Order: sequence, then structure tokens, then C-alpha cells
Amino acid sequence: MSAPKIFRRFLTRNSERSRKNFSATETLINPDELLLKEAFHSAYYLKQLPLLERFSARRAPLNHYLTIGRFKGVNPHPFFDVRWYLSKNPDVAAEPIDPLRHYLTHGWKEGRRPHPTINFEAYFALHPELLLEQVCPLILLTSRCEPVAFAEANAIRKAVRDWPSDYTAGQLYPYLDTKILSERVVAYRKAKGRSNKIAFFTCITGGYDTLRLPEFLSPDIDYILFTDRPTDGYGVFKVRLMDVEENDPTRAARHVKLHPHHHLKDYDLVVWFDANLVLREDLHKQLSRFVGSGLSLAFLPHPINNCLYKEAVVCAQTGKDRPENIVPQMLAYQREGYPANHGLIESNLFAVRPQGPEVHAFFDAWWTELSRGSRRDQLSANYVLWKQGLTYFPFLGEGQNTRTHPAVALLPHGNYDAAHFSALGHSVSRE
Repeated sequence: MSAPKIFRRFLTRNSERSRKNFSATETLINPDELLLKEAFHSAYYLKQLPLLERFSARRAPLNHYLTIGRFKGVNPHPFFDVRWYLSKNPDVAAEPIDPLRHYLTHGWKEGRRPHPTINFEAYFALHPELLLEQVCPLILLTSRCEPVAFAEANAIRKAVRDWPSDYTAGQLYPYLDTKILSERVVAYRKAKGRSNKIAFFTCITGGYDTLRLPEFLSPDIDYILFTDRPTDGYGVFKVRLMDVEENDPTRAARHVKLHPHHHLKDYDLVVWFDANLVLREDLHKQLSRFVGSGLSLAFLPHPINNCLYKEAVVCAQTGKDRPENIVPQMLAYQREGYPANHGLIESNLFAVRPQGPEVHAFFDAWWTELSRGSRRDQLSANYVLWKQGLTYFPFLGEGQNTRTHPAVALLPHGNYDAAHFSALGHSVSRE
């Protein structure tokens, strides 16, 4: 029987009596025993004892386990195997500590398994909303009768559905006339500097998006496209063919996105924008404020979530990445002590000063996390910021994001508007 089925059967039949697992005659000695009280399953424990011993142990089953049962290998919980845990963890076996106590206080945070047939990561992958609890899974599953989607997770998912995912609550975007765009392209090319120190860059792989020309073009900015196929840059974008070897086009685009300090190291300022953004206005004021802050990183706050773990639940339950990629990563962050509600960026638009050593360290660590975890870069950025003690500048202003600021427009991904910009390419070529 698979682990999730075992969980469901046990939780349904035993949840009520599992709450009555500590005798009133027993006295708590220290906070660790509060955890033992929560996890210890007296009914299951007593059933394993011989009849006479069971009778004598009924008054204080937890005390019996701590003083006698654990040395005999009697299991305190259906999901905790004393002998197996000690055999797999010789460092624990060498100490006098009770193995269940060790697992509750240290083992689960270190990724140790409590039972040979139990894989909590697989279970969390099926029910990622449980990550929001941030409690030892043994206690969590003992205290709940069914693995359900909690109200908080449901509220998050509802907010995601209700929030407009593109320009002005899903209305059609008023594209600038191609004749006007063409005139701006010509003016940009005539005035463009030869040694610009600011770069705006984006990436398109697998033909996933249309290359959308910014509506405001500044001659002191280089516009750069990284792509895996020949693309018309409209006489504005410098098109760089990618040499990143990735089977996953999304992850390949992330490689470019998270390496501005390598690909664009000669620039003083670099701005990333996702390919589904239209840059509508001049961003020099925002860039000047960023430089004046003395910080090296500028991001936007997420419009809905303020918690990395909550975002992980949304990503898993909406299919943005596989739960088996997300869950182990989040559990590892929990074990390290990364706090809930510690902030969350939205990474579709950000600015960096690529020459600073802290920028190199940040992006290298961010890419490392993405390489071994989820391809959703938002799920690792704030962890790296926290780990390295970094602060970022709010690029568009406090509380502003790509859905609220007039300088940018967030459109749906796709090629539905390719004809509009294709006409632009022909118009520019005739100039």
C-alpha cells in the first residue's frame, strides 16, 4: 500500500483517540515532552505490548515508552519505527536520547525519515498546502483527521483567480500604431549612443512569446534579446543567440535571466523585463532613485503573496511546476529556519548593478537554488536574499508592481499579437 493510503486510513480511524495519548497522571518535564505528547499514539503503542504489561502501562503509556518500551523497540507511532530509525542514524543510536524525541526536535528538520515505508515529501507533494503548517509532519498528521486544503491556501488560490493576470483586468491592450512605433525606431537609431552603459534585456525560447517593442525608446539604453532562434529585432534589439544547453526551454530562459553579471557585465545598470511586458514610459526616474539608494538590487513586491511558502502552494496546485520539484525545496528551507511571511518578490521586472561582488554572489546562489529545485525563480529569490542578508530597492516605488504602475503593461504570454509587430518589422525595413 502506498504511503498516502496508509496515511488516510490511519488518520480517518485514529485521529480522535490519537489526541488522548497522554495520561493525566504523567507530568511534563520540559518543552520537548510537549512534542512527545502531541506525537505519541498511546492506543497504537499499548496494542504492541503483551497483555499483562499492557495492563500495567495503561496508566502512563508515555512514561512506559520512555523508560521501558523504547529500549525494547516498541514503536510509539504507526509512522515511527524505533529500530529502523536507530539503524539508519548511528549518531542517534550512540547517544542516550530517545529516538522519537530526536526526530521531533531535530531529525525532521534535517530530512531524516521516521519509517522505511513513509516518505513525507511524497505526501506533501500530493498536499502542498500542508507546507503552510511548518510543523513536524508526524505531529501534523497525528492531529488532523484528513489532509484537506486549509482556508488560507484556498483564499490564496481564489486571489490568484480573481486578480487580473494581464492589462487592466483582461481588457484588450491598446497597441500603439505601428507607424508611430516605426517613427520612434528611426529616431532611436539616429540618436543611439555607441557606448551605452544601461541595458534592458529579455529572453524568448521555444517561440513562446512575441518580441514586443518598448513604446518608449531611450537612445542611452541598449535593448538586448536572448533567443534560441533567429528573430527580427526591429532595428532596436541586439539579438544574441543563446548557447545555453538546457532541455527545458523555460529553465534555459531562466539561465539567461539569472546571469546578468556574466552576459552583461560591462554595463553599469541592467534591467530585466519578461517578454510579456510592454515598457510604456521612461524609467530613468526609477533608475536614478535606485542608484541613489546605494543598493545593488531592485525588485518588485508580489501583488498577492507575502510568503514564499504560500506561493509554493499556489505553484504546485496550479501546475506551474511539479510538486515533487517544489516540496523538497520548501522543506529544506523550513529546516534551515527560513520564516513564513518574510516577503516575496515578483521577478518579471528587476534592475541590478552587475559589477558589484554581492550581485555576483546573489545571482550565483539564486541559480544554484533554481538548478536543484523548482524552475519557478520566485520560490528561491527571497530565500537567497535572506541567506545573504541583502536588501532590495522597490524598483517602481513602494507597493507598485507591473499590474499597477502606468510605465509598464502586463500582457498574457503567447504569440497572439505577432502580426502587429511583424508589420512593424516590415515598416522599419523600408526606412
